[in-house]
Amino acid sequence: MTRQQPALAQDRCIVLPFPSESGGAFAGAGLALHFLLGNVLVLHPGLRECWFGWRVTRIFPAFEAFSRYCRGEGPDLDLREVSARQDIRFWVSGHCQPGQIEMQVFDAQVPESPVSADTAFSCADDLLGFRSAFLACFGSAACPFPDSRQPAALWPEKVSPEGLEAVGAALLEFYRFAFTRAEDPIDLALFHKAAASAPASFMAQNLLGWALYRDGQSTEAAAGFHRALEINPNGAGAMAGLMWCALQDRDRESSVYWAGRKAEVCSQDVEAAREKARQRFEKT
Repeated sequence: MTRQQPALAQDRCIVLPFPSESGGAFAGAGLALHFLLGNVLVLHPGLRECWFGWRVTRIFPAFEAFSRYCRGEGPDLDLREVSARQDIRFWVSGHCQPGQIEMQVFDAQVPESPVSADTAFSCADDLLGFRSAFLACFGSAACPFPDSRQPAALWPEKVSPEGLEAVGAALLEFYRFAFTRAEDPIDLALFHKAAASAPASFMAQNLLGWALYRDGQSTEAAAGFHRALEINPNGAGAMAGLMWCALQDRDRESSVYWAGRKAEVCSQDVEAAREKARQRFEKT
């Protein structure tokens, strides 16, 4: 069944991790593919930007609960309850099996009629078939991704199955740090391993950039973000990273530039984004 109400610009969507259906084993591929789709949806001009990483500590009470969820051991989220609590309309969830994601798109405005699809994924086609199938499913359940924007969402993501697992393991560490940053530094080794395992993967290089940024290494982080943009020139997440690195380095011109570039690829108000960057810079 298709949606009953059209999506609005203020509507948000969260892509949840895809745990292993069998439970008990960490599905690195499922977490990596969750990250991939988040980087697709940020380019959707019909949605308000909403990264899972911004919300993970508000959706799950502690890292242990989140980790159990990623292993398929925790209970499924009550999407009706969490939608109301977080003011998020759309949720993408599912389970990871070898070569396939059992996916569901939930619309809080039509909670009784989620749209489901079994979506195959393969590293052999740079995960293009998986993303194309996702865009079709999401379009029928929520809001179509404009044809003019689809090329930006379908960059070649060159990663092996082993690379997917490494990206997923690094991402789990990134989310752990969101819960425990005051107590335990981020483990950069996992991010370097992912980047080495998948040197032509936007996801791996972007994640390494964010880990280095969180560790206070803005120069090294910026290098990682630039590598990510060489792979995917429309990588909004890497542009955001460069904006924050420039802010950390007190480089006002670069911070404003990357804020505008990110807004441009996300079909947002470029001048408003630049002005917000100027104001943010003046406040720090």
